[in-house]
Amino acid sequence: MVLGITCMVFGQLFHASQNILEEYILKGSGGQEPCYMMGWEGVFGLLITTLVLLPAQFAGCPFHENQCINGHIDDFALALQQMQANKTIIVLAVCFAISATAYNGFGITLTKLTSAANRSVVEQSRVVLIWVFFLNYTGVGHETFSYVKLLGFLMIVVGVVFFN
Repeated sequence: MVLGITCMVFGQLFHASQNILEEYILKGSGGQEPCYMMGWEGVFGLLITTLVLLPAQFAGCPFHENQCINGHIDDFALALQQMQANKTIIVLAVCFAISATAYNGFGITLTKLTSAANRSVVEQSRVVLIWVFFLNYTGVGHETFSYVKLLGFLMIVVGVVFFN
């Protein structure tokens, strides 16, 4: 549990640092175009993913064997086999790529036009939309309304607004 909380805190710090750095690059010394920045973020994202994914193919499983695939941390060949066997996975992967591109494009453009602080506030609306969707969704993953969750969300939004 401590590891999970630590990873979440470092993830939030990394995300905040990225937003601030994006604002600096987009607005500093003439500014950079959002699409150009998205392209470079994609190149570095692909590079980092490749550098992490390749060793994971050969590294032994440091966890319980149920948490690993074929005795390794990851198995890219198995993932490709699963995609060939079930075309829905490919469709969902393409939909994810399109939505992630749109999300990053709109976020970077918002940062260029306003600020990283405004982007952080707007990003909180994504959480609300997802929560409302799953409140109304009737399948697996359905949420039930909870005042505790509503209070937690309000605390997050108030914190973001005050600290930005």
